[in-house]
Amino acid sequence: MNGNIQMKSKTNFYALIPHFIVFILMMYLFRNFTDVPVVFSAIGHYLLSQSLKAVLAKHQRKGMKYLTIGKYTEAIQEFQLSYSFSMSISGLTNIEHGQCFLKVRLHIAKWLW
Repeated sequence: MNGNIQMKSKTNFYALIPHFIVFILMMYLFRNFTDVPVVFSAIGHYLLSQSLKAVLAKHQRKGMKYLTIGKYTEAIQEFQLSYSFSMSISGLTNIEHGQCFLKVRLHIAKWLW
């Protein structure tokens, strides 16, 4: 059996639209302060995306870390914190969000077994 598994991923180009909008807005803001707004916009966009990723996915990353080392109770607690945080910032109802969360939990359960 061949150990090399090829994975194909699709890029959702519609998800790039907000990034382009933010980048263009940053270029518009930086055009008055510098001669090269593209460089400062790229740096600003990178810092913004990394800080948002660190804040928004903190509990999810901790939960996955606990899951990989076998600490399932701590992983569940972190996933619940992630779930409650996403409930507070999303506009979904409890039923809609619960259905999405259930799909994720089922996917993780299939992955574990």
